[in-house]
Amino acid sequence: MSNAHRSTDWRRRQTKVVRNDLVIALAQAANRQEVDILPPVLNNILKPDIDSDSDTDISISCDQDMQSPVESVSEKMTNNDENQTSSTFESIILSEKESNETICSIDIATALIALKSRHHLSNNCVGDILVLLKLLGVDVPSSYKALCTLLRKRSDLHLSPSTHTICPHCKKLSVEKHKCTACDANYSPIPSTKIPLFYTYDISRQLKAILATSKDLVLHNNRSFITLTMNIGGIQPNKGSDQSIWPVLLIINEINRKKRYSPKNSIIAGMWPGPSKPSRTTISLLFKNIVADLQELEKGHLFKLYSLEHDNHFETIKVFLICACCDKPAQCLIQCLPDPIAFFGCGNCEIEGVSVPTKNDGSVVSFAIYENNPNACERTNERYDLLQQE
Repeated sequence: MSNAHRSTDWRRRQTKVVRNDLVIALAQAANRQEVDILPPVLNNILKPDIDSDSDTDISISCDQDMQSPVESVSEKMTNNDENQTSSTFESIILSEKESNETICSIDIATALIALKSRHHLSNNCVGDILVLLKLLGVDVPSSYKALCTLLRKRSDLHLSPSTHTICPHCKKLSVEKHKCTACDANYSPIPSTKIPLFYTYDISRQLKAILATSKDLVLHNNRSFITLTMNIGGIQPNKGSDQSIWPVLLIINEINRKKRYSPKNSIIAGMWPGPSKPSRTTISLLFKNIVADLQELEKGHLFKLYSLEHDNHFETIKVFLICACCDKPAQCLIQCLPDPIAFFGCGNCEIEGVSVPTKNDGSVVSFAIYENNPNACERTNERYDLLQQE
């Protein structure tokens, strides 16, 4: 069998699976006098990998083409596979409680996006399904573009950043882009591109979304707290570019290690958009709001946890940031330390270091410890507070 013949057979089999799913879904809707795509349906069809290419076109031919002799042979060859991979909608049993629930357009939009990803439907195909549902009297968006807009507006996971600027006059934070809310000074005639700007995000809101949906959270010994690991570092948007952005990310340590670092389980605490590396003063102002949010989470908040036994399982959980994983340049920024190649550049103690000449008429700083030298003071929170008072 040629490759073209196999490709045609595959497309027709996929088309038949999509058609069967739609027929079963519409049949269930007709029996209930409404189109109800309930949360169990969403959970079931969201199992496939959403990251797969969703813009692959699948040609849907007419009924005569669907019943061609070529497809008849293909159906016989793949009969066993189709029996094993039954339609998603066939395994759904709606309880009496669920049958009385009203499903809004956002649920139907989510189901269509999952169906698009599962069967690699094109945007035009999803648009045709929306037109069909409109003709059947279902409250759905009018087009695929409107469907995506609805999901962006209504999604609980959609991040709404808070914008902050640094006043060029008083060097304090401002929540407005063109005026300082601290000293009441206008930024004009300074160009807006010269005003330092960064974003912070609601950590608590992202935590609630992750804890309510994550199946991989493990709380040992009924502990009522979770821990976080922070990471900050510069990312170049293009290879060889001098520009960089600096995101502040948080990871929940109690999530299974294989799923811990996936994008859906990552928390964006803040973002320095660049275009250059931030200064120590800028980073300290960026972390001012992040630290305040983390201190509030340490007091304990009521979170909904994912549970198979209970629909509404809530627990009061305290959240603690216990460590940070950064490279040396990022560590110097967030701890306000000298560069690692400078004097007093050690992040653990206050040893001064010694300049050592190199072969190429240069020099490097060495932090070698000699027996006759006194022990250097360790860098601790108490030592930092003492130096701040002096």
